[in-house]
Amino acid sequence: DFRTEKRKSVPLNLVPGDVVEYSCPYSLNNDIRNMNGVEREHFDNKKFCFDYIFVGSKLTFLKEYVRGSYNVVHKEEGNLYTSQFSVPPVVLTHRNFDCFCYMEENNVVVKKVLRIHISNGVLRKIPGCDFNADYKESTAITTFSNMSPRRVKVCDVYPKSGDFISLMCPSDYSIKPDGCFSNVYVKRYPNEEVKEEDRFNLNRKWDASKYNVVSIETVLKMNMITQGDKYSIFSKLPDVKDQVDFTCICQSNDEQDNLMMNVYINNTS
Repeated sequence: DFRTEKRKSVPLNLVPGDVVEYSCPYSLNNDIRNMNGVEREHFDNKKFCFDYIFVGSKLTFLKEYVRGSYNVVHKEEGNLYTSQFSVPPVVLTHRNFDCFCYMEENNVVVKKVLRIHISNGVLRKIPGCDFNADYKESTAITTFSNMSPRRVKVCDVYPKSGDFISLMCPSDYSIKPDGCFSNVYVKRYPNEEVKEEDRFNLNRKWDASKYNVVSIETVLKMNMITQGDKYSIFSKLPDVKDQVDFTCICQSNDEQDNLMMNVYINNTS
């Protein structure tokens, strides 16, 4: 909170799962020292942390740089801007970025910096589906990523017990069923044979009539703890011995398009 913070630069070390809040009493209408033209343009457009961050001198979208970030919210009350986000439970590489606060201090507008470092916690991509096609492949944390919702409607993952799993949706979609992965879709007729051409058809359509919504406890005989929001969700699988299948989807805001994530636990086919 830069209303009370006296230091000009504040380092903050985070780990996966942390929640961080940032407050800045912006003063942008006066002459500002040490602000370059790029910063000025972005601040005039109110592209503030944590929706946007500075990686070096480049303005970057947080959800692209820290893939899977969730509960990214902000509010404005007068000139006080407050924002927060949750670090995803899966971070593959160290992440470093800055937030700049321009505020009045002793009748002069000064620049203060929140310098964030996030330590990595997982060393390999996790079984999951990321349908954000516009993000950089280099920041992906899931086995399937950067899939175009226009071309790919289905993503199949094959996790093992103890794996993290994740589903990430574009900003104009939301995760269904509500409470995924605590609630999931399962087939009404699980023994119904799936044609091979359908199994490998990445454009096959979601058919809600073929599924029921059930608690994951019904499927696994135990609960799973989930983290995330309506765009990005994570969960760590418990110790499961049997083969288990379930589905969650990304549904477009107009409910006209659905992107499927099919989870096949302990199934290598």
